[in-house]
Amino acid sequence: MTDSQQRDELIRGLLYTHNRANANTAQVHEANAAVQALIEVLEDAGVLDRAALEQHRRDARAPLCGAACCKLPLALSSEDVREGVLTWDTGRPYMMARGADHHCVHLDRQTRQCGVYGRRPIPCRGYDCRGDRRIWLDFDARIINPQINAPDWPVSLPPGGADTD
Repeated sequence: MTDSQQRDELIRGLLYTHNRANANTAQVHEANAAVQALIEVLEDAGVLDRAALEQHRRDARAPLCGAACCKLPLALSSEDVREGVLTWDTGRPYMMARGADHHCVHLDRQTRQCGVYGRRPIPCRGYDCRGDRRIWLDFDARIINPQINAPDWPVSLPPGGADTD
């Protein structure tokens, strides 16, 4: 196979992968829209207090885990990239950029809160760490996985290390 053929095959493979990612992102958008509509219906019916919901989300367990989820690899959707709000790693196209501490560049290091919360990427909006064994040994008992304190975490996880319940 010539260099040109290999390059063409690589480009074709990357385009396929990107198209699959876009299709998955579209499904996530659909699910997110349904959840947001449900929240609005519940709020309008007086069943849900949106401010309490948002406070509950913010009060999660970031002080315990150190916002470990902000160190997990994250591919941005093509929509996220086009919006131009989020910073991505030019050495790893469309992967969220990281700081020297390996956390997302948008994480406020003092408050451990997302600096782009209202515009955060779709995977962040849908992520729920409660069953993620990479982060929590027991979420309800507030017992973190001590591996998150390893300097090379999550890189040190074994392949397929996304051991979630």
